[in-house]
Amino acid sequence: MRSARLFRPQLEALEDRLPLNTAWMSSPEAPMARTSPAATNQNFDITGDASGTWTSTRNADGSTTQTLTGTGAVNAMGSVNLSGTLTTDPSTGVTRGTLTLSNSQGSVTLVLSGGAPRPGSSSTANYQYKITGGTGIYQGATGIGRVGLQETAQGGMTLHITANVR
Repeated sequence: MRSARLFRPQLEALEDRLPLNTAWMSSPEAPMARTSPAATNQNFDITGDASGTWTSTRNADGSTTQTLTGTGAVNAMGSVNLSGTLTTDPSTGVTRGTLTLSNSQGSVTLVLSGGAPRPGSSSTANYQYKITGGTGIYQGATGIGRVGLQETAQGGMTLHITANVR
């Protein structure tokens, strides 16, 4: 027959011991610094899609300005509102403009240049973009990439942004 062993659980005193790693802890007196996603990314990734509407106005000099508004989602910002203008020079066919992507945390402004859009056609107007500024947590954002814009004759549009991220 086996002899019975008596088991008595015991507690160790922990007051004189230090935790091995305190890097994850933050004291109430020193809140953790919040780093902007834009500050850590030299080429801000705004790859994504948006849709919305456009209107067109003929200017006195013969150029055409389109106003774009919409909503979408891009990688580094999540859900965004989109607003912008594109102006096409009839003598060169070159379109230049700005797009602003914004959400509750800030905004990013893109400067675009490329060929003229063709409302109602199935072709896509392609632009190069450069990020020229940001606000809120996107302050300091930089980047370049491409924008594809397709417009319908009824005033609808879809936009696809591709960031050049390495």
